[in-house]
Amino acid sequence: MEERVVQALFNCTQVAVEVRQDAERFLDTSKSEPGFGVLLLNISHNSNYALPIRQLAAIILKNQCKKWKDSPLNQQDKDFIKANIIQCLKFSVAEEIRSQFEEVVFVIGRNDKDVEEVLGQVLVFLDGDADCLYAALNVLHQFSKQYEYVITEKRNNLRLLIGRFFDKLELSLEKLMTEQTPAAFNYINLILQIYWVCFYIELLPEQATERSLNSWLSKILNILSVEFDIFTSKDHYEQELKSKEPKMQCKKWSAQILYRFFSRYHDFSSQIDNNITIGQVFMSKWAQPVLETIISQIFNHQTHFIPDITMNYYIKFINQAIKIQAICDVMKNLKRPDGEFIIPSLITQVITPVVCKTIYDEELWTDNPIEYIRKQADLSQIYYSASSAAIDLLDSMCERGYLPQFLEYLNRSLANNLPPLTKEALIYEVGSLSQELSKHENLSNLVPQMLTNHIFSELSSTIGFLRARACWAYGQFSSYNFPDPEHQKQVLEKICLLVLDPQLPVKYEAALALPKILNWEVSKSRVKGEISQVLKIYLDLINEIDSEEIIEALEDIVTGYSDEVLPFAIDLCGQLVGTFQRLAIKEHLNEDDDSAMAAVSVLNTISKIIETVSDKPENLVQISQMIYPVLEYSISQQGCAFMDEALNILSSILYYAPVNSLTNLFPLCKIILSSLQDNNPYGAEKHEEIFPALANYISKYSELIIPDIQSLVNFLLLLLSKDITLTILSCKLLICIFEHIKTSASFIISVVIQRLCSIIQTSVSHKEKIILCQVIYVAFWADPVGCMTFMDQNNLFKSTFNYSLNNLKYVKEEISRIQVVVGVASFLSQIPAFPNSLSLENSVMIFKKFVEMLLLVENEDKEEQGESPFVDAEEFNAKTQEILEKIRQNFEEDDDDDEVLYETDADEFYDSMFENFDYKAYVKSELVKLPSEILAHLTGAIDAEQQILLKKTL
Repeated sequence: MEERVVQALFNCTQVAVEVRQDAERFLDTSKSEPGFGVLLLNISHNSNYALPIRQLAAIILKNQCKKWKDSPLNQQDKDFIKANIIQCLKFSVAEEIRSQFEEVVFVIGRNDKDVEEVLGQVLVFLDGDADCLYAALNVLHQFSKQYEYVITEKRNNLRLLIGRFFDKLELSLEKLMTEQTPAAFNYINLILQIYWVCFYIELLPEQATERSLNSWLSKILNILSVEFDIFTSKDHYEQELKSKEPKMQCKKWSAQILYRFFSRYHDFSSQIDNNITIGQVFMSKWAQPVLETIISQIFNHQTHFIPDITMNYYIKFINQAIKIQAICDVMKNLKRPDGEFIIPSLITQVITPVVCKTIYDEELWTDNPIEYIRKQADLSQIYYSASSAAIDLLDSMCERGYLPQFLEYLNRSLANNLPPLTKEALIYEVGSLSQELSKHENLSNLVPQMLTNHIFSELSSTIGFLRARACWAYGQFSSYNFPDPEHQKQVLEKICLLVLDPQLPVKYEAALALPKILNWEVSKSRVKGEISQVLKIYLDLINEIDSEEIIEALEDIVTGYSDEVLPFAIDLCGQLVGTFQRLAIKEHLNEDDDSAMAAVSVLNTISKIIETVSDKPENLVQISQMIYPVLEYSISQQGCAFMDEALNILSSILYYAPVNSLTNLFPLCKIILSSLQDNNPYGAEKHEEIFPALANYISKYSELIIPDIQSLVNFLLLLLSKDITLTILSCKLLICIFEHIKTSASFIISVVIQRLCSIIQTSVSHKEKIILCQVIYVAFWADPVGCMTFMDQNNLFKSTFNYSLNNLKYVKEEISRIQVVVGVASFLSQIPAFPNSLSLENSVMIFKKFVEMLLLVENEDKEEQGESPFVDAEEFNAKTQEILEKIRQNFEEDDDDDEVLYETDADEFYDSMFENFDYKAYVKSELVKLPSEILAHLTGAIDAEQQILLKKTL
């Protein structure tokens, strides 16, 4: 068997397609054979076989282990793998094979509850030779890193690992530190990673003692203190290789750990429990020496290579120090060996060089401009970027009073003949301070002159870096007051030309800056007549690069120049539909990570176009036909990554369009409903976005809804009690049906009331009951006789409304209260016809609650129409105390109300009939139906003050 498997593995590496496919089929059919996993492990570990064969065996075994619990491997094979896997993680094992088995160990640690045999071997291997030590550390690293972000009870497993192995890890680290050989750093690297995992979320109590902290921090600082190598190569790939050296990795992990200590625990006054001890120990004993070590090394970065990620943490540590006033005060007086003060030197000798573009950036700009743009715009990399950290440090320094000093350095430097990359860096620095500068009127007034003297000319530079950065700078300062309109005109002309620049990164920055400077008054008259050309430029650029930033810039232009865009809205929308389809295909095929975000921005821009033509029904019809395929795809399961935005577009276009004008969009209603079905409710978490879309269908396309009203209602009733969010959605839609399709209410009353009351009687959720009662109130408004008849005949009225009316205090929103008022008024008018449910005694209780709610609604109206915006301080304090008391009572009375019970606030793209409902007129019309003696009896039961208020209200 082994020979056949080895031959098959060899054949898998051959060029001949048939040979390779036969081998793959053989290996695939062998996966479920007993002993196949053992065989693969032995082959991969047998040095007599060629490395490609061994590596392929390891890869196949890894893939079989990925779903450990459901793996085709039998238990005997799994036990063999667990018993021998540690041998495969020795340092002497080829990295191509070892890396595969590291993944296997991670899977075992995550999914197998019985790893005692593996851990027992780790304990033995920690005391073995160097090869065994590496294997043991590797296993511990793989087992521990699965808990890096875990805060649940599973983290207790990490505590067991710490208790069992950390003493040995500490001894191993101490021994390795005495050697400091290149080989030793491989082991130190693993120990530091294990420590990072164990403390990232929170150090466990065993490691938070003063003794343990001092012991580990002293070792980590010793690693940080190791000098960087003299290395001056500027070649990107050589630097990448250097960064991956074990020594450099150890420096990186030590810096990362120490920065985490500083940033998280520096303010130990706000910490609790063990974290107080951590903060006190670190700040009293370690913060200062770590800072001194970092400062001593960071100024040597021109000759001693500091990898970008390590530089990032060094700068972050200094930034955190400057944010702490006491440390900053000490740093202000620190000097370098040459006599220069530390903080100003950081600006000139660290921040500016670090911010400077590199040779690699220049090569990328020329060879792959799209990748250059993506790299610059990648927000996921900002946290790890030394350049971004340097800008943050500069900002903190300027907040601490160094802004005038920086501006002096800036103007002095810009007045000289600087290297282009240095000038670009300085422009980036000052542009990044636009927000801080705006806080200082005396300094911000100098900005226009600085732009005129030093940056405007770079819009015409022969160097692309400088043209792009100058565009960016004007975008940063676009909101500043420019005293010279002529200068603004010149800037506008230049940037309008640069959106057609032959170099893509320049076009990109100009296109991002243009919407910002179009807010200038001088820009508005200039661009109005050329908006068609502007839109074309942006569409061409969008097709050239999938950038959400460019699409958002186009969206800003559509918003700011809506009147000018209007004649081109249809064509623009059509082109955006094509763009979305192209991007969505890329996203579906996982060809491009940026495509999904760009596609989302396209949908948002389409939404803005719909707003632009919202009062043009004929345009809405045209757009609806164009966007139908986009909406159909985006609310399907296949395209549900874009469902939020698609539902927003659908809701808005249905809302703006006249009744029954967009029947072509009605098939989307069924797709939305199918997204909530039990077998695959992929739309369930989009419930808030789904409601206005479906509500608009119900309110505006009732003729299409009515034929299937029974099946729709049955579907909504099935959603009840599945999940509170779906219950809310179902209830809001049922209310919508009763609001807008009153003519069909009689056909659905019995099934709706029956289902709602059965849940109210059995549910233990206070929140759910209140929501369901709200639907019943609206149902009474829609068909009072039908509701009352059904509830009376089934003896449901008293229990349901005694519960509901005794909990009216939880009905908070105005629309909800109006619905209660009109619902109660509807069944009060039925008192003479239903003496069983509406006995005189019961009716008096109901009427009292009704008056209370009516007066609450009336008082709410008065508060909204109040004349004075000012509130007496004493009255405000009293109100505050009243609110706090109510909150306290709510917590004491009900443990089911830690969220808002039920909000029926107006949705942005749906108008409830109750938003502008004349409830007073309705209440009057219902109450006058009562015989005068009954009405007199009811009003006589309320107190005199309420009677006066009731009369005034009605």
